Amino acid sequence: MKIIHLLTDGLFNASTLEELKDEITEMYSSNGIKPKVTIEQNMVIVETDDEKIIRYNTEFEKAASLCSQGKIAEGREILNRIIRECPSFSDAYRLLAQLKMNEGLIDEAIDINIEALRYHPRNIWALILMGNLYAKNKDDINTGMKYYEKVLEYSPDNAIALCNIGGVLIEKGKELESLDYFDKSLENNSTYSNAYYGKALALKRLGFVRQAFEIALEGALKAKSQVENPGVREEILKIMLVIAQDVVAEENYKKTWMRFVSQLEKEGGRKIVIQEDRTLEVYAKLEYGPVYRRNYHVVKYNPEKEFVNHLVMHELMHLKMNIDNSNAGLGRFVVTTKEQKKMFVQRFGKLFGKLHPELDPDSSREILNKLLNGLNLQIVNCPMDLFVEDMIYEKYPDMRPLQLLSLFRQEQDNIDSATKAGISKMFPTEIITANRVMNIVTSLHFKKLFGMDFIHKYNPKKLEYDQAKDMYDEYEAYVDTFNTSDEYELMMYFAESLKMDDFITIETESQVSGESELEELIEKTMEDIETNQDLPNTEEINEINKDFAERHKDGEDEAQTMMMTMYILSALQDFAKRPNDEVRRIAMEMAMISTKGIHPEGKYSVSTYQGKEFGGWMFLAYYYAACAQEMPELLDKLGLPFSTAYDRAKSLFNDGKNK
Repeated sequence: MKIIHLLTDGLFNASTLEELKDEITEMYSSNGIKPKVTIEQNMVIVETDDEKIIRYNTEFEKAASLCSQGKIAEGREILNRIIRECPSFSDAYRLLAQLKMNEGLIDEAIDINIEALRYHPRNIWALILMGNLYAKNKDDINTGMKYYEKVLEYSPDNAIALCNIGGVLIEKGKELESLDYFDKSLENNSTYSNAYYGKALALKRLGFVRQAFEIALEGALKAKSQVENPGVREEILKIMLVIAQDVVAEENYKKTWMRFVSQLEKEGGRKIVIQEDRTLEVYAKLEYGPVYRRNYHVVKYNPEKEFVNHLVMHELMHLKMNIDNSNAGLGRFVVTTKEQKKMFVQRFGKLFGKLHPELDPDSSREILNKLLNGLNLQIVNCPMDLFVEDMIYEKYPDMRPLQLLSLFRQEQDNIDSATKAGISKMFPTEIITANRVMNIVTSLHFKKLFGMDFIHKYNPKKLEYDQAKDMYDEYEAYVDTFNTSDEYELMMYFAESLKMDDFITIETESQVSGESELEELIEKTMEDIETNQDLPNTEEINEINKDFAERHKDGEDEAQTMMMTMYILSALQDFAKRPNDEVRRIAMEMAMISTKGIHPEGKYSVSTYQGKEFGGWMFLAYYYAACAQEMPELLDKLGLPFSTAYDRAKSLFNDGKNK
């Protein structure tokens, strides 16, 4: 291609014709391939060999691509051929020098890179590489800085050079000065991973861990992998986790959720009780007042688990959604009917029996019921947890470091569970697929919040990923136009997508919170009792209880109080080994038995304790302790004078746990 300039155009700054010729040659050079420049009268004629430039640039890009794929020998062969055929092609030398640097052959890399700069002194990449070779590999920071400064002389806004200067300053222990260079680097390239990593590291070393976390998180969400250093983005994620631990160690997140509790108590008009429960198999759980026939809500958490402050806030955010729905007259809850449980067993029972021929029908049915409970719990929680974690992330940004660590641990648990060896032989494929798809949905959300991608860990089939992506896209559509109670529509979309909607029913809050299971059982038992003329009626039972309370004042008889203390302590120790639901069932069965009247000298049996006979005093102790633990709202109705004994037993029990 021929280009003609007039000397009178005023486009050049040269003071002599020779300087003008050099300036134009530099302007039209491409990777060391120089143009032919002639000056005739009032004209400057520039002739470029475009065919040669295109050919060797294409060859170079091919070599660079091969090297980035790990095919070093093939790439090196092309680079050497370029140099043989076009000895002035600067970038070929530069990439060969970079390969030598990667092999640890620093002096050879410097010698080859000198050739790159000899043919093209303003080769920015070669100048940056030379700076790296001296500053980072030969520990000659001063020489390295000269090359970086030369880059800025030719390209003042070069993000890489600015970042590398920041890195050199960190090496010199000048972290505060480095921040300005990292900021300038990010101003010019907001996706440059090295600058995010460098700034986060500098802030961490300066002790500004909160700000360091925010920069690392920004990098995790925005930074792109760099061809020259593809591993840096992974380093950002690693340092983000480390910094998050530093932040969590110095923050008091309990204060955050306690303030939230006060807010929710005002919004919902009910007290909220936060209880420790070391027997919880899950990390935390919400017991919504109306469902449990209480005038207060309970959030239980296991203090022995990790990151419980995040999980308490998680349950409180679920409570917030329930309160908002209830206040709007749109309270909803999910239930599974007996008919639906029967349908589940019918649909999967035969296949499950083939997978586990060693199990009898009753055992298979019991396991399938537990499987249904777990599946429905995931179908309910998966979409709702997306909203919950979004709200924590947006409304409580100070909790993000804790949220990151907690969700990161959950991701590892989900992956371990879903990829466990032999899992495909344990359960029907449809159920395993549903579990995996919902875990991938959760991973998509984790990636959105914190930039960490674990989806590949599931080795998902295309259909699994496509289904998860469709479900997550539906969630994102709801986020944009979210209205109160929409989460239940999304939940049904998830259930229908997984073809599991036959096994769950959404009912209104009033339907769910009508008669509790305990009250229904007691009412039925009372009806049976009152139709049996051989048993005392309700008035007679109330009279018996009143008489008992009058004859046994709370704490008045020290010997009796001591005896009941030891019985209740025994009950608490037994309950600590059992799930809360089982303790609740014990309380319910004892409540039914008690409707017939309990006498201290009597003998009683409870189905949970097969082969064990309770004396009257022991029965009353276990009954009182079970109600105190699982249904404290009934204590006043029991009329049993054992609060002093219970308080003593509880104190002894706690002392024993802490030893």
